[in-house]
Amino acid sequence: MINRKNKFKKKERIKKREEFKKVLQEGVFLKSKFYNFCFKKNDLGFNRIGIVIKKVYGNSILRNYEKRIVREFFRNNKGVLKKNFDIIIFIKKEASFLEKRDLFNKKKEDFLYNLRRIENFYYENIK
Repeated sequence: MINRKNKFKKKERIKKREEFKKVLQEGVFLKSKFYNFCFKKNDLGFNRIGIVIKKVYGNSILRNYEKRIVREFFRNNKGVLKKNFDIIIFIKKEASFLEKRDLFNKKKEDFLYNLRRIENFYYENIK
């Protein structure tokens, strides 16, 4: 049974081109091994994410799998970000020499580390 508290709602997605552009123009970039993040504070009362992955990454099955993983990381770790952010996540081509389980765990660690960096960046630079 799905815990309704951790459900990934439609309102938590950035879908419109104008919203993507606004975050990209006014936001701050963070780079990591598996992801690039662009984030901007919002006034909505909750965090939102948009996911970008290039077609050269692979076929639609691989791209959708990666997007599903990122959404799941976000859904399970909503509490890491206390403030309200719009976050665009650019998925990079991963190191293919790692086994799938090791790669999943490394991506999860990288994702959580960067969510904490976003929160800390806000407190250090914007406040």
